[in-house]
Amino acid sequence: MRLALALALGCAGTPQVVYHPDVIEQVESDSDKVVEIVSDERLPDHEPFAVPEQAVASALLASGMFLDDDARALAGPIAARLATMHADEAVRIVGWAEDAPRYYYVLVHHHRLQIVYYAGSRHADEYSGVIPTEAQPIHAPSEAAQPAQPAAVPEPAHAAPEPAAVAVAPAPMPTARPHRAHAAVPGYTPITEAEARRRLHELDEALQAGLIDEREHRVKRKEVLSRL
Repeated sequence: MRLALALALGCAGTPQVVYHPDVIEQVESDSDKVVEIVSDERLPDHEPFAVPEQAVASALLASGMFLDDDARALAGPIAARLATMHADEAVRIVGWAEDAPRYYYVLVHHHRLQIVYYAGSRHADEYSGVIPTEAQPIHAPSEAAQPAQPAAVPEPAHAAPEPAAVAVAPAPMPTARPHRAHAAVPGYTPITEAEARRRLHELDEALQAGLIDEREHRVKRKEVLSRL
């Protein structure tokens, strides 16, 4: 994890603390928001779960944090990752509103779909929704059913019983949250909010001047947001 001090100067001239999680994967979506898989130590453990796309869309809308178009565009990419992410991972959605970044994290915790919202580096809101019963938990291979053992054949009644050794099973170890070595996304370098604000302003001016079209503006805007 990386905790970087952004040198973005606000109205009062004080530096702002910006948290940068480990970015593991960039996810394609039709939304103008950025979708990523990240490892963020501030979030609860994720429980791999196969959640239907419609259930994800309903949760995004019920949270009050997303419009209908965003919910439809984001639900598919999010649902596809919820069954494969590790315990220390989450889906991060990055948007921009009122000249500042907005971060939304989606994961499954305690059998509920969780959406955690950060305004910059400040925890602002969260939503927790029930997962439909048709959703399927993803079990680790070690939890799979073991093959049945053959029944022991009883000894003849006249045989003298042999002394049995009493085996003491070791106490189970507490389940620890797995920590994996995350490979850096090629070309990913975090930037400050001030730098993002400058670049987005330049893109808006280029669009208004006709130097770039709507598609190029959208692609380059997402490139900037993905580095926050």
